[in-house]
Amino acid sequence: MSGGGGSKLLTDKSLFANLELATLATLATDTTGKILFANAHAVRIFGYPRAVLVGMALDALIPAELRSAHHKGFAEFLKKPTTAVLGPRPTLRALHRDGHQFPIDVRAAGALTREGQRLYCAVRDVSEIPHASPELEGTLANLERKLEAASSEARLRTEQLELFVRHAPAAIAMLDRDMCYMMVSQRYLSDFGLLGKDVIGKCHYDVFPEIREERRPIHRRALAGETIGPEEGTFPRADGHVDWMRLTIHPWHDTDGVVGGILFFSEVVTARKEAEQRLLESNQLLEQRVIERTAALDKARAAAEAASQTKSWFMAAAGHDLRQPLQATRAYLTALEQKTVGNDDVRSLAARAGESLAQMARILEVLLDLGQIDSGTIKPVVKNFTLHDMVDRSLEANRVAAEAKHLSLTRCDHDCLVRSDPAMLERIVSNLIANAVRYTEQGGVVVSCETQGDTVILSVRDTGIGIPQDALDTIFDDYVQLNNEARDRQKGLGLGLSIARRLADLLGHRLSVTSVLGEGSVFSVAIPIGAQAEAKQTVRRETQAVRMPLPHTVALLVDDDAHVRESLAILLDVLGVAVRVAAKGSDALALLAHGLVPDILLTDFRLPDYDGFEVIRRVRKSLGREVPAVVMTGDAAADIGKPPAHTDFLQKPFEIDDLMLLIERAVSLRARD
Repeated sequence: MSGGGGSKLLTDKSLFANLELATLATLATDTTGKILFANAHAVRIFGYPRAVLVGMALDALIPAELRSAHHKGFAEFLKKPTTAVLGPRPTLRALHRDGHQFPIDVRAAGALTREGQRLYCAVRDVSEIPHASPELEGTLANLERKLEAASSEARLRTEQLELFVRHAPAAIAMLDRDMCYMMVSQRYLSDFGLLGKDVIGKCHYDVFPEIREERRPIHRRALAGETIGPEEGTFPRADGHVDWMRLTIHPWHDTDGVVGGILFFSEVVTARKEAEQRLLESNQLLEQRVIERTAALDKARAAAEAASQTKSWFMAAAGHDLRQPLQATRAYLTALEQKTVGNDDVRSLAARAGESLAQMARILEVLLDLGQIDSGTIKPVVKNFTLHDMVDRSLEANRVAAEAKHLSLTRCDHDCLVRSDPAMLERIVSNLIANAVRYTEQGGVVVSCETQGDTVILSVRDTGIGIPQDALDTIFDDYVQLNNEARDRQKGLGLGLSIARRLADLLGHRLSVTSVLGEGSVFSVAIPIGAQAEAKQTVRRETQAVRMPLPHTVALLVDDDAHVRESLAILLDVLGVAVRVAAKGSDALALLAHGLVPDILLTDFRLPDYDGFEVIRRVRKSLGREVPAVVMTGDAAADIGKPPAHTDFLQKPFEIDDLMLLIERAVSLRARD
């Protein structure tokens, strides 16, 4: 048996390991007859402990009267140590430790090991075999054949085990109780740098002197019967390189169940450990990048939120600051028209300036609305309501433009109940109608609604120029205008449909369009159907003719913008209203302290000391009554909150007729009181 490239001769240890596997009592001696090995079966049939048997002379196991014949036969066998089988006969007996003799049969053979000539024999106690008939010779012949077959089978199994261990794809080593190698696989030799070296019979600690002392107790635990591992650890090489090894240690047992040694099953796992380390480093790098990316995203999000807040602040400030001069200019022009009665040229110029100013106000409103939508300052307030009044208001808002082109504006009588934000939906519908009027030259516009399942489809149908198919996907984009290459401002900015689309997205309503070029278009918005029990009819604002205020009307005007104060004061004075002005809330309260009793309070919302709502509350407290009030502001109503009771709201720049209507109503109510 070889250790993987060394001498072909067996060592004593290898030979004895093979004999341990024999199924009969087996002894091995040197040429002097000294017993060198005894297996567990030999211990049983001779009655001696193994430690006693090993070292005894072989003839000590033979009765005294047979020793002379034994010595002669032993000497003859040494001359030609071939396999010999001796069957049971009266002259073939063995001596038990307790002194009794027993008949035996023997199979003897010779073997040459590196340590010298060895003889071994397999002994069978034939007294254990029942003697049933005179045909004993036949029985013994059968036993002889079985003994030979058993011996051959044991030898074959040993050779097969050696071949399996040597050529196994795993790193396997078989060691005895003294930690000396009995068998090793080629893979073991390769993994541990032992190729070309003879390790059979050598001690594991001599082969690997670098093995740490703390490993030896682990080996002793395995020799005591414990399975160790699998465990992983480093293995230093002679060249300084360090490998990772995965090792399992199993005890192996001889036929009598005693641990005969240990088996090493090992695997070099350096590549896997390096891959795991690379994966760990990659994961750590990925985690670090995720942390860095998250921090960057948080920073970007914070910057975006700050930008959004800044944008919201800017839109609010811009809306307020831009509306102020527009309001002042509108008031100046209205006052100019009133003061130049009889001077048609001046009145005409003032009217034309007013039209330009109104156009500027409409453009400003569109841009500010767009900014408020994009900055997220507009939040939907969803309610259940019917479409009837909302559609009527949207049609009325576009009626002047339609009549100028001799177009009809109609709606179907069918009413529908929806759930949406009334103000936002009205702006969508009004923009769709305005767009239809703008691109229709003859015929008209029809608004209709129909219920489809749990959805109401509100449609605006026109008989206009239609939209090319390749433009349907872009018609809702910013600044898209068909047939307006000259950018005529009378046709708007191209933002009406864009605002409608943004508001529809904000509400979660689907906005769509179909069109036939040259025949017209249909814009539709899908709205969730409303709940009847919660529906409330919106209040229609009736258009009233503005009449002059009642005589002796006194108004208290509070505004921090000097131009707005002056222009509105001039206008109200021209219209017959006595006006007292104040730049802030505390100034207004001072006027009340000096005896002023106004019929109506007109106040801006943003003031240096109090907001408009607080001014209203303090003025009413000072007067001891609910004086009518109007809040005039460049802010959206949703941005300033809920006003006190009996307070109207006007968003700058407002129509002067709207202001006069509120003053007239307030004075009329007081007169009735």
